[in-house]
Amino acid sequence: MLRFRLFLEQQRSQRALYVFDIDGTLKHPTARVGVKDPSGNTVQTLDHHTFNTHKLKPGHSYDFSEFRSAEKFQESKPIKPMIATAKSIQRNMPRGSKIVFNTARSDFDNKDLFLNKFREVGLNMDHTHPRGVHVHRAGNLTGVAPADAKLHFFRQHLNTGQYNQVHFWDDDHKNLERFHSLKKEYPHVSFTSYHVSTEGKAKKVEPEPA
Repeated sequence: MLRFRLFLEQQRSQRALYVFDIDGTLKHPTARVGVKDPSGNTVQTLDHHTFNTHKLKPGHSYDFSEFRSAEKFQESKPIKPMIATAKSIQRNMPRGSKIVFNTARSDFDNKDLFLNKFREVGLNMDHTHPRGVHVHRAGNLTGVAPADAKLHFFRQHLNTGQYNQVHFWDDDHKNLERFHSLKKEYPHVSFTSYHVSTEGKAKKVEPEPA
C-alpha cells in the first residue's frame, strides 16, 4: 500500500491516462463465446482468454450472445485488489487526467444494468464527470483483432495531446505487448503497463528493447 501511495503522489503533477481492461482484470466473467459450424450448431465454447487467440475455421462464426448479456455480466465476480486500485486512482488522480475501461466486448443489451455492476462497488461511471469512467468497447470494431482494436481507443485519447503518461492494466500479455508498440507513434509519452494475475496482483511489465 505504501508503494501505491507513492505511485499516486508521483502522478500529481502529470496529465495521465489510466486504462483498465475488464474481463480478467477487474472482473472474473462467466460468459463464454460460442463457435458455430456452417450449419449453425455450437461446436465449441471459448472463455475470454482463448477467444483472444482463437482462429475461426472457414464457414464458422462466433456467437457473442452471452458476452452481450448484461444479466449474464451480473454473475461476474469482482477482482477486489484491482477494483480497489481503480477506485483509489479515480479519487486521487490529478486534474486533467482521465480513467477509462477498454474492453474487447461490444455493446451490452442493457447499458445501465452493466454500469450498475461497477457502481455497486463504488466507482463513478458517469463519463461526463471529470473523474467518471468512460467505457470503450473494442468489440464494436468488426474484423479487427481484440489487441489491435484496443489500440484504436488509446490513439483516440493520445491524439488529443492532453496526456504525457499512459498506465494500462490487463491480464493478457498480448494486449500489453501491443500497447507498448504505441511508443514509436508517441515518443514523448511515457507508457507503463501492468500484468494482472488471476488473484488480482498487478506486476509492472518491462517492455522488450526496441
